[in-house]
Amino acid sequence: MARILIAEDDIFFADILATNLEDLGHAVTRSGDGLAALGKLKQERFDLVITDYQMPFINGCSLIDSLRQMETGRATPVILMSGALPADIIVDSLPIQGFLPKPFTHDVMAALVDATLAEATHLPNMGVPAAW
Repeated sequence: MARILIAEDDIFFADILATNLEDLGHAVTRSGDGLAALGKLKQERFDLVITDYQMPFINGCSLIDSLRQMETGRATPVILMSGALPADIIVDSLPIQGFLPKPFTHDVMAALVDATLAEATHLPNMGVPAAW
């Protein structure tokens, strides 16, 4: 069982994702925007962060940047999800472990979460990324 933080402003989508993750045996904390997610990350440690790209107050990239600057967040695995095309976000330059293009199926999400958590113990200390 992993502790997973979901940062997603679409409440309906966040509820479905959280339910699916809980059905897989994970403990899920939800956050409705990037700023609230950052507050939770400062208070608690998570095994995985799944964040939407477009959110109010702080978008997914800014949330990831802030997480990587925190001592406790440098090696926390992150999955970014978005309805935008990966090329529009330049996914390859982000310090993330996975990308979920919306919409995605339960099986695709579950496989990526499982693979990311399995590799999490082997993640290097990512350091502070360059600003984007």
